Amino acid sequence: MKNKEKIFNIGFHKTGTTSLTHFMKANGYKSLHSTAYSMSRLNLGSQTDINENTFEPVNLANILDKTLLRDLVEEYDFFSDNPWPLLYGLLDQSFPNSKFILTRRHTNSWVNSLIKYSGTQNTRMRQIIYGYGNPANHVTHYRKTYIRHNKDVVAYFSNRKDLLVVDIEDDDSVIADSLTRFLGLGKNRTPFPTSNKA
Repeated sequence: MKNKEKIFNIGFHKTGTTSLTHFMKANGYKSLHSTAYSMSRLNLGSQTDINENTFEPVNLANILDKTLLRDLVEEYDFFSDNPWPLLYGLLDQSFPNSKFILTRRHTNSWVNSLIKYSGTQNTRMRQIIYGYGNPANHVTHYRKTYIRHNKDVVAYFSNRKDLLVVDIEDDDSVIADSLTRFLGLGKNRTPFPTSNKA
């Protein structure tokens, strides 16, 4: 298979990232979908390394070791889940000719899914993203962060053709067709699978 451009899913967690990863794997892309593994490789600490009493969102692009980032990106074709959504500007600058996919869903649906999945559990990555690792106790702040991220991504890539916005609540065939055109997969692409629907 020919060497592919890098593809980054920059939609937040619980926006169909697992389904998209299955689609990409099925279509021949070597894919990375693991927050814990990415954090380890990028020297970002443990998911349990948190202090819930401290509001401290982190600008990863400013602190990330660029050599570690390049080494990791060289190993895969497609990247999904955290921390990739936080790095779209740096990724755009560091890896020219890459493509970006923003997965999203209705805000209320996203919040409900996140709380159902995470509840009051704290993680270091969520603290990096939101300032608070616990979604159930900070719903309003999480909602605002999610909405702002989606708006910022669309604004950043305005008038460019290297961003595809995927509304994960669309019909699976619509999603598959959009991805097929965006990635140039041709007629032999696989269906879009719906994984972790809840």
